[in-house]
Amino acid sequence: MARECADYWCGRELSLISDSGSDALSDSAEKDLHFFLIWPVARDHEDEIRDFLASRFDILAEVEITWPLGQAGRNYNRLYARNLHNRWSREMSAGSGPSRMIVLQDRRPHYGLEMSASGEVGFANLNITAAKRSLRKLVRSEYRYGVHSSTTPSEFRRDVALILGVDALHLLYAAVDLDGRPVLPDLVTSDGLVGAAGWESWEELFTTLAVTDDFVVLSSSSALNSTAQMGDVDILVRSIWAFAAAANAQLELPGSSKPRFIVSVDGHERLLDLSEPGDGRMPLLWQDRLLRASPGSGARVFLADDEYIPFRIFKILFQKPEGSWASLLRELAGETRRPVLEDHEDAASFLAGFLVAEGLPLLGISPSHIGNSVGYELVDQHYRRISTQAEPSWLVF
Repeated sequence: MARECADYWCGRELSLISDSGSDALSDSAEKDLHFFLIWPVARDHEDEIRDFLASRFDILAEVEITWPLGQAGRNYNRLYARNLHNRWSREMSAGSGPSRMIVLQDRRPHYGLEMSASGEVGFANLNITAAKRSLRKLVRSEYRYGVHSSTTPSEFRRDVALILGVDALHLLYAAVDLDGRPVLPDLVTSDGLVGAAGWESWEELFTTLAVTDDFVVLSSSSALNSTAQMGDVDILVRSIWAFAAAANAQLELPGSSKPRFIVSVDGHERLLDLSEPGDGRMPLLWQDRLLRASPGSGARVFLADDEYIPFRIFKILFQKPEGSWASLLRELAGETRRPVLEDHEDAASFLAGFLVAEGLPLLGISPSHIGNSVGYELVDQHYRRISTQAEPSWLVF
């Protein structure tokens, strides 16, 4: 790569397989794994629940979960992908004592559309959702949410990675079948969720989140070297609140509509500026395409140069004051060793050419996110010239 980057990340791809593992996660399409969590209020029914599940699925492992005092509310919010500032959490209805996780394999999965308890409709393993309904009836109506489960492979990977860690996730996918008997010894975890006390490194954070959500870091990797809170790290994610919950990141200013979050990495508080498709901050199709090449599909954590340079130009011309263009473009030209980008007309033409070549119209950008209309108009002129369009691109309100 031409630009400088942090020592660890320079030229590296994010590996989802640990050194001790193999291609465990690549087998996930062939292994339909799920978990059932027996929350504290339902532990009296644990034997009945286990027998019920064992009669329908292959139990792979059981985990005794004890969270440190005072962490239950936040851990529930993270698992249920809620705002970490919520005063209400599942703790009030599910309890705060030890819980039991049962990990299983469904050898005859049946997927179809299903409405969740929150009213969302999506594809789910109907065998699992039917079992969960039956078990919730078993533990009585006053403990409606005494039993929780994954319903899709992505939900399984996300929650297991947060509860047990990525290495345990690999072990479960790599587990050898032992004729229905548990393939792993009973596990015990007395820690909070992964990242509960902050992240030891960016590597730990990104490796964990790569199996919980689609994301790509838009900032230069050198931005991670700074230990000062003043430097934002821009990240494009599939869902802002789901990503923030998994990352154990809280809003910089509770109640603010600006998606800036604080996360602790290597003992330092860092600001994350999160964006998601449809938020109006970038062309919608561009956002979607970047996420399709996110770490979950084995791509790089950071943008490659052919995406990074257009994005930086876009951010400079669309969001920065015209008076700062010269210095910011000069900085970008030095970083990427492309002196031609120092001129704002050349930079605008470069960005427009990229968008036209990639079939990315200037659609989906909200006027509220255009800090400099002069930059937008400049790029739009070059865009229409290059694409020979008669009409200007449209802004979507």
